[in-house]
Amino acid sequence: MIRLFLAKHPQGTVVNIGCGLDTTFERVDNGKVNWFDLDLPDVIELRSKFITQSERRKFISSSFLDKERLDGLGKSENVLFIAAGVFYFFTELEIKTFIFQLLEKYPGSELLFDVCSPIGMRIANKKVVASSGLDEKSNLAWGFSD
Repeated sequence: MIRLFLAKHPQGTVVNIGCGLDTTFERVDNGKVNWFDLDLPDVIELRSKFITQSERRKFISSSFLDKERLDGLGKSENVLFIAAGVFYFFTELEIKTFIFQLLEKYPGSELLFDVCSPIGMRIANKKVVASSGLDEKSNLAWGFSD
């Protein structure tokens, strides 16, 4: 999906929300894309030990829920926001608020994210989170029923 976006918008902007130590940029870089890796400050600090920023690849040290984090991308058109394995952990209201902020600041932008069903969430919370010894703060909180 990212490659399709870049085929249409070779000099577009991609914002990788909750990037962790993800290396998608290395796999899809077309030599023209402007890329932003966004994650919490402690994650960006760790990321900086392994991955280097460049002219076209910048790090944003912030929660995606921080309204100001959307400022400073340099462009307001041809922007793709991606969030893999992120939205599950937030409430429906938090995700809706974020999406409405995107619509306001980046009309016409695209958002690509993965989702889980309520049944999948219950299974993940019971089988994966609980059995691995994690606490309830690691539970999935949001998904689509349709």
